[in-house]
Amino acid sequence: EADTCIADTAVVEVVPLDMTVADSTVVECDSVAEVVVEPVDFSLVDSVEVVEAVDNPSEIRLNWDDVNYIERNTSLGGILDVIVLGDNTEYVGYIIRNNPVSGIRFKTLDNKVHMLKWDDIVIYSRRPLDPEKSILSQSPLISTYTFAGLKPLEGLIVEQDYETGLITIETADGSVQRNSARITNITNRPNENLYTPKRKTTKRRAVY
Repeated sequence: EADTCIADTAVVEVVPLDMTVADSTVVECDSVAEVVVEPVDFSLVDSVEVVEAVDNPSEIRLNWDDVNYIERNTSLGGILDVIVLGDNTEYVGYIIRNNPVSGIRFKTLDNKVHMLKWDDIVIYSRRPLDPEKSILSQSPLISTYTFAGLKPLEGLIVEQDYETGLITIETADGSVQRNSARITNITNRPNENLYTPKRKTTKRRAVY
C-alpha cells in the first residue's frame, strides 16, 4: 500500500534473489505496520559481443637454432623474388619455403615449383611487381636493419650477393650497400601505404 508506515523499531526481512532488486515505499510514522517487500525482476545485460582488433599483434620470439624452415604466403605484397644460379639460370617468382639446410622451394610465374640448393645460388634479389612503382611502395613490410657500429637503415634488401657478401638496401633516399655479415638485428613493420592499421573496437549489446 502507498500509505504503509514503518516505525523505528520495525524489522524488515529482505530475501536476496538472483538478478533482483526490492521495490518498496517507506513512509515514517508513529505506528507499527507490516511491510511487504516485493522483488522486481530485471536484466542487466542479456548478451555482450566484443570484437577487438589491435595495432600490434602478440609477438613470438624464436631462436634461429629452433627454426626448421620458413614458409611464405605468396599472395602478400607486390614484390617478386629473383634467384640467379652460378650458371646464370634465373628464376623469377616467389620463395614459398626457405630451409637453411636443404635449400629453397621456389614457385616461378608459370606456377612450376623448383627445389634450389644454397650452394648453387649466387644472387638473390627482389623486383617490384609493378615496374612503374617503387619497390618500397609495394612491399607489405618495411624493415629496419641494425649493423654493428653503424647507423640503422630503414628500407628493404633488394639484392644480396652470396659471393661478395654485399647487400643492397633500398631506402627512401636511395640505395645503400652494406656487408651482410655486419647485420645484428632486423625488425619489420607494416607498410602503412598498403595497410591501414586496425584500431581497437568494442561492440556491446545490452537489453534491460
